[in-house]
Amino acid sequence: MALRSHHSSTSTSKIISLAIGSMILLMAGTAAANRITLVATVNNQSILLPAHWAIFKLEDKEQRDPVAILPRHSGTIQLSAGQYLAKVTRKDPARHTEFRVESNTDTTVRVAL
Repeated sequence: MALRSHHSSTSTSKIISLAIGSMILLMAGTAAANRITLVATVNNQSILLPAHWAIFKLEDKEQRDPVAILPRHSGTIQLSAGQYLAKVTRKDPARHTEFRVESNTDTTVRVAL
């Protein structure tokens, strides 16, 4: 019986440790990436037509490639905190806007076409 009690206690400790570790990873993931909703609009309404988004991080002056691409008029992406440029193309000319992502916040970026 004493062996079983010790084994049970060890198992409980492992379960608690795994649960705490999972919560820490979940919290770290939430802090590292924030939900950004991208919406291309005409007359303040989503266009519901094909469009192409390219997102660039402005703090990295050497980066020429987008950090995110969305091949439709709207959608959601995950980005870390920082300053970004959103470029949306439907027809020429392309439109763009700068936006800031804050930690632990959701952001909606709208670009009028």
